[in-house]
Amino acid sequence: MQKKIVAEGKLISFDVYGEGKPVVLLHGFAEDRRIWQNQINLLADKYHLIVPDLPGSGLSAVSADMSMEGLADTIQKIL
Repeated sequence: MQKKIVAEGKLISFDVYGEGKPVVLLHGFAEDRRIWQNQINLLADKYHLIVPDLPGSGLSAVSADMSMEGLADTIQKIL
């Protein structure tokens, strides 16, 4: 299920799948959440997956703070 939040005035998009212990799947530079599609199919039966498009990727807007700390703050807001 696709969800969205507003963090620092910017739209952040993420998907959630399954139930169980939460697992956050983070993509790398120049990728988006689609990189995890094969793993989602295998893990969603056992885990509650949270799969964001990090700021500036996929359907998420670029945030003012693209530092590692800024990205971590965005993930914390999703959680």
